[in-house]
Amino acid sequence: MMISQAKNVCLNATNDIQEYVNEHLLSIYCVYRHLEERLSEIDMNTDFADIKPALSEVIQESKGIIKKFQQLFLVIKFQPEPEKCNLIVKQLDDYFARVQLRSWHKLTRNVNLLTYFQYGENKVYLSSIFLKEISNIYGMSHVDELLGIQQSVTPACAAIKYKLRRQINQ
Repeated sequence: MMISQAKNVCLNATNDIQEYVNEHLLSIYCVYRHLEERLSEIDMNTDFADIKPALSEVIQESKGIIKKFQQLFLVIKFQPEPEKCNLIVKQLDDYFARVQLRSWHKLTRNVNLLTYFQYGENKVYLSSIFLKEISNIYGMSHVDELLGIQQSVTPACAAIKYKLRRQINQ
């Protein structure tokens, strides 16, 4: 799957459909930006030392996906407007604030991190489902694979969620 094929589906869509495609691309992009920015804030915090390698991996994967989105946005001539993500960012910020508030208490921190990751993952999943449906209609399959979007936010997120769940159950 090539970015040029993604360009075709985006450019061949009607204006209304294009607006929805852009909205969902932006939603996914904003989740990854939030992950990268907020996890970078806590990466050096000693309260997170036990999961630092996993956090660093999520940060790096998020940066890679952000870069793919930025390339795609250039190809389809879409200028992301972060203010259109205010609702998603506010909700993610609310979940993330809970992580920071109780970071010293490992069990609570882990539950809050899981909630934060799950909310982001849900947003990515719903938007990727929409994008997959639209891409199928316009003759392009697996747009989500092109962008590195899977059922979970990233493989590193899946790994850290597994680690957090194990710590909670101990």
